[in-house]
Amino acid sequence: MVQAGGPILVELHAHLYPDAPDPSKERFDPEAAGAWREGYFRLFLSHTHPHKILAAAIKEVLADYGIDVFVAHDMIEPTREWQDEIETALGTCDALAALWTPDFIESRWCDQEVGIAMGRGRLIVAIRQGADPHGFIGKYQAVTGDTSGIGSGRTIARRILDALWASDMTRGLVARPAVVAYAKSISFEEARIHCKRVLQLGADEWSEDLVEMAEEAGKENRQLEEGLWLERGADYNKPIPQLLSAHLDSLLKRSPPPEPSDFQSASTGATEDNIPF
Repeated sequence: MVQAGGPILVELHAHLYPDAPDPSKERFDPEAAGAWREGYFRLFLSHTHPHKILAAAIKEVLADYGIDVFVAHDMIEPTREWQDEIETALGTCDALAALWTPDFIESRWCDQEVGIAMGRGRLIVAIRQGADPHGFIGKYQAVTGDTSGIGSGRTIARRILDALWASDMTRGLVARPAVVAYAKSISFEEARIHCKRVLQLGADEWSEDLVEMAEEAGKENRQLEEGLWLERGADYNKPIPQLLSAHLDSLLKRSPPPEPSDFQSASTGATEDNIPF
């Protein structure tokens, strides 16, 4: 699956304006970064006013995965102050997702939002929500939306997360969302899916707090604690937390905890079979 990241536009910009800064490597003053949540991936969500409830649902789900979503249109005609907030969010977002609904092309704002993000060289995740992307975005494969109404926000949110994970443009920025998703797994199948993702993180992407989050979740989340790795190989049927812990030992050059000796095993704890009375 390929999403639009604007590399062609970035190359064209560099050709036309060789002395201008590379928009794909912009750095912004944190004080001018708007109301983004610190440490979260910054996603701008472009949508038309009638779909603000769906956008809000997507925002709520993605927040659980370490992704802060700027929902642009709470009103049909933004005030001047709100336009400034939108511009700030567009200038500081890590990626843009767009709900491509049939009325998207009629919006006075949505196309401009997508264009600004493309010009900055940011990933564009186009969600085919009843309509196909047009213009420059039209040649890229879009993410399938969900028009069922029931649970659409959660379905689309997870597909956005998949797109962010799959793209080289955002892969390095979603380590925290990947670990948060692992920690919040709500089924054994989700536990395996999210574990597979975090196993792909490089050593430089594992901060101390992410390691702690992952390992604590393995003790506290039943879906992880009792989940088993089912991919064929040496680790088949191994408990998921044990698999991840061993992986982190190897990746981070940690010393694994010593195996208890026979004497220690026999002298610690008591069971119904060895109560001494």
